[in-house]
Amino acid sequence: MRGALTCSALLISSAVAAFACSSSTPRASTKEPKTDDTGVSDTTDDVGDAGEAPAGGWKEVAYPDGATDVKAFTAIPGGEIFAVGKKGVADALFHYDGKKWETLDVGAEVGTGFGAVWAASNTEVFAASSGPATAFVYDGSAWTPSALTPKTANPLFGIGPTDVWLGTQAATGEDAVYRYNGKSWVPVTGLAGAASVTSMWATDTSDLWAVNTGKLIRYNGISWKAVTTANSDANPTVRSVSGSSKDDVWIVGLAGECEHFDGSAWTSFDVGTDDLNGVYTESSTSAWAVGLGVLSQWNGTEWIDATTLAGAPAGGTRVTGTSDGDVWVWDGTNEGFYHYVK
Repeated sequence: MRGALTCSALLISSAVAAFACSSSTPRASTKEPKTDDTGVSDTTDDVGDAGEAPAGGWKEVAYPDGATDVKAFTAIPGGEIFAVGKKGVADALFHYDGKKWETLDVGAEVGTGFGAVWAASNTEVFAASSGPATAFVYDGSAWTPSALTPKTANPLFGIGPTDVWLGTQAATGEDAVYRYNGKSWVPVTGLAGAASVTSMWATDTSDLWAVNTGKLIRYNGISWKAVTTANSDANPTVRSVSGSSKDDVWIVGLAGECEHFDGSAWTSFDVGTDDLNGVYTESSTSAWAVGLGVLSQWNGTEWIDATTLAGAPAGGTRVTGTSDGDVWVWDGTNEGFYHYVK
């Protein structure tokens, strides 16, 4: 069993701005298992060692020359990624084709800078910038910008090139989530009050999970509803949500918040007290979670410490992937990305 790092992290504008770490032992749960009428259960699990991890290898991919202040990235099959940030003082969108980087020109002003990117392929790319929020759609030949009401754009998540979701930071009375239907961006109404949507995952147009100001919410195609989880009584701060199906959803957050939804009940897992920044779900037997000094993999039975695997990063700010065995971690230090291939 591994010792866990106790870390504190302040996440500002999707980047980690300050950290403090010390050595500690993974926490043990003092809760009794429970089930209520919302289908919530509460159990715990420890973190295994790297010897229980599936086989695979890591490779570091350095940032493109001159890239700074990376805000977000996305992956497509074949070892390709897109990232948004700055090149010098100019806002930039970068593409890595598996061998080399190139800088892409969206052909329009991007306000105060890019904040999100998602791609279905290298000719179906979506990016979003702030000041005001603007969504850019690339169809293989040109970029089409669409100005939206909110000032700040946060995450993008796509089911496919004609079903893409954008979350924003919106004032009271403004819509905080928009959906691209293949032709235009349509507001998803009903999210009351000021909102800051920072993570999203969806299975279809009538089932969207989102993190709003640190709380988990769900959209059923008509209305939004707060989600009650195993740790809801402790009022956890959630940072990321990801799943592989309606019966396989993970959330992670501050102070080791880590829970799983199996379609009917939530289960809490004890993975230590480190802050977790992101989670990516490949399948019911493989998921990845990252934080400062944390790289953990779900092997279908338990979470294992994957930081000791050859070439693996010591932790990360974001994690994403394209399929089982194709995973990317962004270290958040403006130095590099790490690619895992089974």
